[in-house]
Formats: sequence, structure tokens, C-alpha cells
Amino acid sequence: MSEKEIRASIHGVCDALMGGDVEKVLTFFTEDATLVWGSFAFEDRQGIKRWTTELGEIFPKMQLRTMSLRIRGNRATQLFSLEIVLPDDQRGWLPCTAEYDFRHESIQHVKFTLSYGYIIVK
Repeated sequence: MSEKEIRASIHGVCDALMGGDVEKVLTFFTEDATLVWGSFAFEDRQGIKRWTTELGEIFPKMQLRTMSLRIRGNRATQLFSLEIVLPDDQRGWLPCTAEYDFRHESIQHVKFTLSYGYIIVK
């Protein structure tokens, strides 16, 4: 996979997540992909579908802002901030790192490491 294709896949996943398009998110993953979100692990597309759906329910208004993206071979590391608006209009910001492994032009594994963030109370 070229660096350009890897970048497009990562940005595509982020765009689909922000748009709440669960089915589009799944198109970027292999059938047997794994996703780790903090201490939670999700296996195959069904597990990733569950994670994507639940994330969208918890954070219906979210933005993922990439701060850096480093690609080496079939691996990529993305530093990004997850910016959210909660239903009561509170806002939050959570810095994250995502480590991707690609296989056959799709994401085989991604591990999200969550840092400490904050919620602004109005």
C-alpha cells in the first residue's frame, strides 16, 4: 500500500466516524480486523461495528483533528484530538494516539491510546 493510500484510508475512517456512517467505517477494515480502544478490544467487523455505533451514541457531535501522521511501510501512527460536544452543550477534548497495521489495502489492526483530556462546563 502506498503512503498516499494509507493516508486516504485513515482520513476516510475519521470522516466516516465524524459523519456517523458506520457502514463506511467498516469498509476500511479487513473481515478479521481488531480494534483496541483503551482497555476494550473489539474483534472482526461485527465488533468494530458495535464500537463505532456506541461511540456515535456517546458522542453524537465529534471532530477528530489530526495533529500528526507518520507512516512507515504498512504501519502508521496518528496523533489526534477527539473534540466532542455533549447533549447538554458541554465540550470536551481528548488527545489520542492511533497505531494502525495494514494488510491487503485495509486496516488489519488499530490500537487507540487515550490520554487525559477535559470537559469545559458552561
